[in-house]
Amino acid sequence: MLRKTVISLVLGCASSWCGAWDLQAAASTFNFVSVKKDTIGEVLHFKKLSGQIDKNGKAGITIDLNSVDTGVQIRDERMREFLFETGKYPSATYQANVDPSLLDKLAVGEVKTVSLEGTLNLHGQSAKLPAKVSVVKTRDGHVQVNTLEPVLVNAEQFGMTAGVAKLMELVNLPSISSVTPVTFSLVFANAPAQDRAMKARDTQ
Repeated sequence: MLRKTVISLVLGCASSWCGAWDLQAAASTFNFVSVKKDTIGEVLHFKKLSGQIDKNGKAGITIDLNSVDTGVQIRDERMREFLFETGKYPSATYQANVDPSLLDKLAVGEVKTVSLEGTLNLHGQSAKLPAKVSVVKTRDGHVQVNTLEPVLVNAEQFGMTAGVAKLMELVNLPSISSVTPVTFSLVFANAPAQDRAMKARDTQ
């Protein structure tokens, strides 16, 4: 029975598309821009990401908001406490659907432009948030997804204006933009069919 199960998994996953594509966090980046005093912009980022694209093309990315990195420790702490309120909302998620056949048929080095109609879940609120991205398959068989245009996230839409106001008060700033441009470069890897069969066998 075990042998039949392993063989069926291998045969059923003969194509490159087999099960999920897993986010390679170490090779991925997720950045956002903070603009203060109307003219001063800073590129900030999150250090911890996770995500997956399942066999049906449902994609999901989770951002650990506690991993915000501005380069200034006290500012990180204030953003976690007053803006993101990570005690209540430790993470944000972005979910969208992609055509699984696109990933399956994409040739190495080929680039496709895709318009995502995704949903961002942030600070207890959800909103539709489109994203225009490029999708390319790399030499090692991974899939890389890059923003072609910044994705604009409005703090007001997610109930975060009070947090922005608190940050302005703490550092005595006349303004911090409530609209934040976001960019990302995400790398996904799909384990070979044989590896998945081995994992299935080992759990029997």
